[in-house]
Amino acid sequence: MIVSRAPDSIHPFLRDASNLDGGAAEAVWLPQTEQEVIQVITTARQQGKRLTISGGRTGLVGGAVPTGAENGWILSTERIRPEPVIDVANLSITVGAGIRLFELREAAAKQNLFLPPDPTEPTCTVGGMVATNASGAHTFRYGATRQWVQQLCVVLASGQRLRLNRGEVIANGTTAELSTLEGSTIRLKFSDLPIPSIKNASGYFLKSGMDLVDLFIGMEGTLGVVTSVTFRLIPIPNARLGGVVFFRELQPLLRCASEIRSRSRNPNARLNSNILEFADWNALQLVREKFPAIPDDAFGGGIWIEQNLGSDDDAQILEEWMELFQRHEAMMEESWFGEHEQELARMRELRHAIPSSVYEFLTANGQTKIGSDMAVPESGFEELYSFYRQQFADSGLATVTYGHLGDCHLHANILLDGSHQLPQAKLVYDSFVAKAIELGGTVSAEHGIGKLKRRYLRQMLGSHAIESMRQAKQTLDPDELLGAGTLFEF
Repeated sequence: MIVSRAPDSIHPFLRDASNLDGGAAEAVWLPQTEQEVIQVITTARQQGKRLTISGGRTGLVGGAVPTGAENGWILSTERIRPEPVIDVANLSITVGAGIRLFELREAAAKQNLFLPPDPTEPTCTVGGMVATNASGAHTFRYGATRQWVQQLCVVLASGQRLRLNRGEVIANGTTAELSTLEGSTIRLKFSDLPIPSIKNASGYFLKSGMDLVDLFIGMEGTLGVVTSVTFRLIPIPNARLGGVVFFRELQPLLRCASEIRSRSRNPNARLNSNILEFADWNALQLVREKFPAIPDDAFGGGIWIEQNLGSDDDAQILEEWMELFQRHEAMMEESWFGEHEQELARMRELRHAIPSSVYEFLTANGQTKIGSDMAVPESGFEELYSFYRQQFADSGLATVTYGHLGDCHLHANILLDGSHQLPQAKLVYDSFVAKAIELGGTVSAEHGIGKLKRRYLRQMLGSHAIESMRQAKQTLDPDELLGAGTLFEF
C-alpha cells in the first residue's frame, strides 16, 4: 500500500472538479485491496484521524475535498482495481471501486454488453458513481446508477464488512438490521424521507420498506467505503437511429420534447427514445466553431434523440420521427440524422463538447461559473425554465444552458466575468433553488450535495429529515470518522 505524506504528493488530492478551495490533509493512503482499506480505517480510528474518501475527483460539489478544523487523511480508492469479472450468462459485471467508467465500458463491450448509466465524465470511478447515484443522458430511459447495482461490498467505519445483494436485506417499515461478515448486527431506525419521485441525488435514500443496498448508493463517502460493485448489464443494441434536431423557436422545441416524453413512456409506442437532451442557443454558439454545420439561426436550440432499432418496424419508426419533427416546426434540412456508428459518434461528440467547452472558456478567460443541478416534475418544468430565462435576462449575466430535457433537469450555467459578479450570481442561483423546491423538485439531480450544497439540502428536506439522516450516520459511523463536512455541517 502506498502512503504519501509529502506536500507535493498530497496536493493533487486536495481538489475535485468543483475547484473548492481550502483542502488540507496530512497523508494520502492508496490501498489496493479490501484488507488494506480495513487497515487504513483501523489505523485512522486508533490515531483519531478523520478520513475523506477520494475516487476520480471528477465530482462537482467538493465531496472529495478534505476540510475541517483538524487535518485528517485521504483514503483514495483509485488503486482498488481487480480485473473486471463478467458473467455473460447473468448479464453482470463485478469491478473494483477504482476502475474508471470508460474501462468498465470497454470490458463490457468485448462481450457485446453495456452499462446504461452514462455520466458525462468517462474518467469517473465506479466508487464515485455509486457515491452520488450518478446519471446522465440515458437516465431518461434506463434510470440512474441505483437501478443497475446488484451487489455492493462496503467497509464500515468500524472496519467491519458488508456484502449487500439487492433483494436480500429489506427494511421492516422504517427499521432494519444489517449483518456484517464479522458477525455483528447493526440495528438501524430511520424516518421515511420526503424524497421526490424524480431524478435525484440529494442525501440518503431512506424509505419505508427499502432495500438496504440503496442506503449506500448516494451516501457520498459518509457511511462506509465501497470496495467493489456488481452491476447489471444489457446487450448493446444491434442498430440505433440518432438525431440532433434544431429549432428556430423555443416553444415548438418544448412542445416537441413534451410529446417525445409522452410517447417514449408508452410501452406500446414505436417511438421510444433512449435520450432526450437539450442545448440552448448560447450553448450551440459556444461550440459552433468546432461544429460549423450547426445552423446559424437555430435560436430555439437543439435536442438529441437516440432510438434502438433492429425490428421489422424500423421504417415505420423513422417515418414517425420525421412526421413528429415536421409537425413541431423543426429545421428538417439543417438537422442531423444517422444510423451508422460514425454518425452517432459525431452527435455524441457535439453533446459532450458543450460542457467541455464551458470549462475551456472559463479557463481561457480566467472566469468561474455557477451551474444549476435542479430537476422538477414534468408538470413544473416549463415554469422553472421560464423562470431561469427571466432571471438571466433581468441579471444581464452571461449564461449557457444544456442538459437532460427528458428528465426535466437542465444545467443552467452562469459564466462570471470577474469576482464582482459573484454576489449577484449567487442570488440568482438561490432563486433557482427556491423555485425548484416550490415546484416539488430536487436541489441536486445527479451531482450530489458534497460540501457546496449542504444548506440547500436542508432547505429542500427540512430539519427533521436532516436529523433522520444524521441518525443513520450516527448508527453506522458514531465517531464521524468518514466524510467530515460532506452532506452535514461539522
